[in-house]
Amino acid sequence: MSEDTTVKRKGISKKKRNMIIAIISVIIIAFVFGINHLTSKHLYNGRIAKNIYIEDIEVSNLTKQEALDIVNAKYPIKNLKLSYNNEEYTINAKDVDLSYNTKQVVDEAYNLTREKSYLSNVMTYMRTKFGGHDLGIKVSYDEDKLDKEIGQVSKQINKKYVDATISVSG
Repeated sequence: MSEDTTVKRKGISKKKRNMIIAIISVIIIAFVFGINHLTSKHLYNGRIAKNIYIEDIEVSNLTKQEALDIVNAKYPIKNLKLSYNNEEYTINAKDVDLSYNTKQVVDEAYNLTREKSYLSNVMTYMRTKFGGHDLGIKVSYDEDKLDKEIGQVSKQINKKYVDATISVSG
């Protein structure tokens, strides 16, 4: 009889072991499908992650080119306008090499969830999805050229000084 109980115990433990293996296999398969879904639908889908803003423009779910077009349309490079005594003076943006770093900012928005390790990218994605991420545009220009242009405008504005005089009569 002791041999029969030993066989039954081994049979029961095999069933339990097979059941545990089956449950673990289902969990692993579900985990792999979940990671695959997150990766293909949200992380590496060729679009900017959710809840990312450049200045006040939401660029979520846009391709890099779409985001660049929208940002450039919202913030076009304009000439500088100076006014003095109801007169307006214009400095051409090209003359001072005025530019915005829109391409770099769009690249930064796109690569925010793609630059680091997979786990770090997932964590960044979750943070941006629930907390958002704001990026700013920077302006650059050639200071020497701007000084030269402002000098030209100041030549038109500045008047030769005249010594003050006083006259007393009577």
